[in-house]
Amino acid sequence: MVVLANVNGGSANKLGRSLMTMAKGGEVELASKRVEVGVDPESLADYAGTYVVSPQFALRFFVEDGQFMTQATGQEAFPVFAKGKDEFFPKVVDARLVFNRDAAGDVTTVTLFQSGNQIEGVRQ
Repeated sequence: MVVLANVNGGSANKLGRSLMTMAKGGEVELASKRVEVGVDPESLADYAGTYVVSPQFALRFFVEDGQFMTQATGQEAFPVFAKGKDEFFPKVVDARLVFNRDAAGDVTTVTLFQSGNQIEGVRQ
């Protein structure tokens, strides 16, 4: 399958991946269709912290004025919203964040799904 586009950036690749996913019987969730769910503000402390992706890049999660926020190394902070238990999404970019727990139930890593990539950050 080939997708041609008259734009710069990764739009054509993203569209191609989405079309292949659907062609194989998978589902593609549109960012505009994501619905945030309510979350107990006290439970957000389970996720707060810094998650190291590489020596030069980390994702920091924190609560500010009751809003769950994230900030990547060298970038501005922005809010993220709960989609379900341990799953969040930002509204400013098409991405998904899944917090992973160990056998004891403690959050130990976060997985960022964005632009067809999947990267994991380990909690410090």
